[in-house]
Amino acid sequence: MCEHSHVYSNFLTLLFIIHHTNDYSIIEDILVRTMCALDSVHPAKLTQDETNNFKDIIDTIPTNILSSKSVEEEREKVRENQDINDTQVEIEHEQAEPENEDPVNDIYRILKNNKIMGQILRNKYGSLEKLKIKEIVEIVAESGLRLIKLLLVDEDWITDEAHFLQKKYPNHDIEKIKKFIQFLSFLWTMANIGQIVSSINVPEIRNIVKEVVQQNSTPAFELIGYFNHLDSVEKLTKGVKQELESLLKKHNNYFFQRVLSLETQHYMNTHRSDSDIEQAVCSLLGIEYSYKLTDQPIKKIQNRKHKSKRKRNKKKNKS
Repeated sequence: MCEHSHVYSNFLTLLFIIHHTNDYSIIEDILVRTMCALDSVHPAKLTQDETNNFKDIIDTIPTNILSSKSVEEEREKVRENQDINDTQVEIEHEQAEPENEDPVNDIYRILKNNKIMGQILRNKYGSLEKLKIKEIVEIVAESGLRLIKLLLVDEDWITDEAHFLQKKYPNHDIEKIKKFIQFLSFLWTMANIGQIVSSINVPEIRNIVKEVVQQNSTPAFELIGYFNHLDSVEKLTKGVKQELESLLKKHNNYFFQRVLSLETQHYMNTHRSDSDIEQAVCSLLGIEYSYKLTDQPIKKIQNRKHKSKRKRNKKKNKS
């Protein structure tokens, strides 16, 4: 089953077994097979050179994506999108069960194994040694970054591939084909960063994740570390703001800075934080801050209540 963890039925069985067993040899087997999958591919670093092709795609995304809707509405929208994605994944699993030996299986194997290791971190972090937790976090991150590297291609490759596709589909404009390839690469990159962060999203191991990030110190690992930090806090804090400020200064990388901004704003849309921290973060990101429209009436009502209370107290004191 560990050899064929890319098969959905094996994946589900392994999740069940790991949840109920204390046999850590299974964990070791999964770790080794994850390390060996796509081992000829170097993990992506997401440097300026690797992400230059994303500039045109990112420029189509508004700089300011802060929502005027309530936190509850934004969270509901996220849940609905997640339900749609999960349903689509289940349909794909039912339609395709890749049993044969195929290089593509390594992609499935990494995706499935990283979910299994995420379950291990959540359920067994208390019984694992710190070094083992660090090893799991690093293997999850590096294997996910190898997946990203598969589609991080240069301009020449995109042009060659676009010409090849246009020969098969002559009615399609070559520039539109190139944009489509870039868009797929960008989506693949962001989806896999999200999968890595989801797998290691265990608040209790936050400091260990931080150590792994500091030891590797590439833009890719630091993005993962920051996203993980956001996932592990209930609201924006001075610590988050300081980390954001440090990363913006450290990496003069267009992709890095825009993705950092977009993820932070998405967090602000789905979490309540103190307004002074939010204003400071918006200042760092160079975007205009505004109260959520649905929060303003509440704030006014609270202010009116405080004023009324003060008036009542004054009357009592006079009497």
